[in-house]
Amino acid sequence: MKTFKGISGMVVWTALVALGLFLSNAQDNYAQLGWAILIGFVLLVAHIVNMLIYFWIAGKEPYKWFK
Repeated sequence: MKTFKGISGMVVWTALVALGLFLSNAQDNYAQLGWAILIGFVLLVAHIVNMLIYFWIAGKEPYKWFK
């Protein structure tokens, strides 16, 4: 159950990041160097936060699917 909650938290966070990128028109500006660096940094931070969310919710035993 913790795995499901962790993945659900990650989905919510990823959706918020995607919405933020969409509202800032990142998809129209990715060919410009400044935007590309900023978008890459945002995606890197989103990935790190996803990992933190998952391990914070799932705890010390995140990969135990079966008991």
